[in-house]
Amino acid sequence: TDQGTVYVRATTGTPFTLRSAGLPAGAAITGIAVDPRDSGHAWCTVSGTGTPHVFRTTDAGASWTDISSGLPDLPAYSIVIDDKSRMLYLATFQGVFASTNDGASWTRFGVGLPNVLSFDLVLDEARGILAVATYGRGVWEIAVRPGVTVTAPPPGAALFSQSAR
Repeated sequence: TDQGTVYVRATTGTPFTLRSAGLPAGAAITGIAVDPRDSGHAWCTVSGTGTPHVFRTTDAGASWTDISSGLPDLPAYSIVIDDKSRMLYLATFQGVFASTNDGASWTRFGVGLPNVLSFDLVLDEARGILAVATYGRGVWEIAVRPGVTVTAPPPGAALFSQSAR
């Protein structure tokens, strides 16, 4: 939530349980990613400054561990995991970072991506392409696997459509 709390529901139809131990009180939770292989393993991002920005749980949120080491003290907005490579991608106020070791260390990601606020990530696992939504610079696509090529749409192609009701 925007008040620093995370709620988890074990199965459909059961009540939500508060699971915020280890998260900074009052800091907005801006994104959550759940491991597709293990529903008890997840990551969350936190906004604000002067506080850690990325956390990991391996026990369905009963406890959270700060994995922000090496990141700038700037808000984080979104996190995704590539299930094939096990790479984490993190959208921050200063662009995109990646981790190959479950958040133990981070490096800048994306040759050619602008160094601007990146607030959302969507990973197309089937195509191996990461979409990065930025503030003021549009949406960028970048290949995240060897041999993948990102191509521009043909001239005049509609990227979005609206149907009449």
